[in-house]
Amino acid sequence: MQKPTRIFIIGLVSAGLVWTAGTLNTRRLTRHEAALEIQCKQSTKPPFGFVPDCDWKTLVSDSAPSTGIDPDIAAAFAPVGIQADIVKAHQAVAASEAWPIPAALVLLGIGATPWLWYFLLRRIAELRSAMGGKPPI
Repeated sequence: MQKPTRIFIIGLVSAGLVWTAGTLNTRRLTRHEAALEIQCKQSTKPPFGFVPDCDWKTLVSDSAPSTGIDPDIAAAFAPVGIQADIVKAHQAVAASEAWPIPAALVLLGIGATPWLWYFLLRRIAELRSAMGGKPPI
């Protein structure tokens, strides 16, 4: 097996491993976030009919800083306790979702570059031979 082909295969395998590891990490973090939401709903006893807010979508939108609001007032409405853990878990999931595919594509591109280069050089040599009237190599 030629060296460019070996490099391409190594790049392909490493890209697959990076993508798989990133996807499994994202699933792990998503399960952790769901477990925190379930724990929040089960552990909080709602007084006087108050239903606790354990969904990350509303927690993130409530704690998001906006212009024109005093930071002290915004800090008073920031989630605390398990709700803060849910927000942090969601931020970890969002960060983990972003990197596996681009990282795998970069590794695949790096691994494929030598193979593609030598492939193009062979085609150019064939064209040169065909234009000169010589049989292909």
